[in-house]
Amino acid sequence: MDLQEQLEIGKQAEDFKGYIEEHPYFKGLLTRIELEMSRQILSLSPKDTDAFTEMRAEMNGVGQIMNAISGDIYLGQRAYEQINGISEEPKGLL
Repeated sequence: MDLQEQLEIGKQAEDFKGYIEEHPYFKGLLTRIELEMSRQILSLSPKDTDAFTEMRAEMNGVGQIMNAISGDIYLGQRAYEQINGISEEPKGLL
């Protein structure tokens, strides 16, 4: 993926994040899905290790959606900086 594509995806991610912050349905939906998965996990018996593993993986996937949005925004910001020749000074301990 080139810088222009990263920049465009970052813009779309920012727009989407702004939309879901103004209209909380999507975040509420993800929360409800996670709560339902949690309920299902808690109802498993200790012997249902395979079902637990599968449900836990699905539950982690739900949380990854918001992380992916933040990651796309970050990559878009870095692409913008590279396209426009903006560079940050290295930040270190010294």
